[in-house]
Amino acid sequence: MRRITILVVLTAVAALTASVAAAAVSQSYQLSGSAVVSSQGTTSMSGFAVGSNGDRGFWRASVTTGPLSACATLNSSCDITGGTFTLNTRSGSITGTLSGAVTLTSQSQRSGDRYTVLATVATAAGTEELNVVVTTSHGSHGSCFSFGSSVQGSLTPAFTAPGG
Repeated sequence: MRRITILVVLTAVAALTASVAAAAVSQSYQLSGSAVVSSQGTTSMSGFAVGSNGDRGFWRASVTTGPLSACATLNSSCDITGGTFTLNTRSGSITGTLSGAVTLTSQSQRSGDRYTVLATVATAAGTEELNVVVTTSHGSHGSCFSFGSSVQGSLTPAFTAPGG
């Protein structure tokens, strides 16, 4: 009888440990979604996140820069002057403020412009790195009107030097 009791307790502990491990917020996330880009310097992004632990959730970011005309030439950057990031999963959430830069990495009338957003997300628990590419879509016939933007990228822990 004692062996059965020990076996039942060990099975329960293993099941509880597995459920707690499955509930942990992931170390990193792959992000996808859409963006609304304003030439005045406000970009709103949101979408779906898949974590390295298999958890899934929704994310959103608001990025404020100066007018994007300041980074309208290839490889020019605009500093991020404000913004927020939020990721919500069943396992928990990550919320923080943004700092970094937006860089124009390619220009095309056919396939749209690509901006790389590289930002530090300062959270209560430390820092994360947001690295996403926003691809704007242009209207037909060479129109400069942007009517849709896609977002692909990641959220990963920011590098910390050993001992620091």
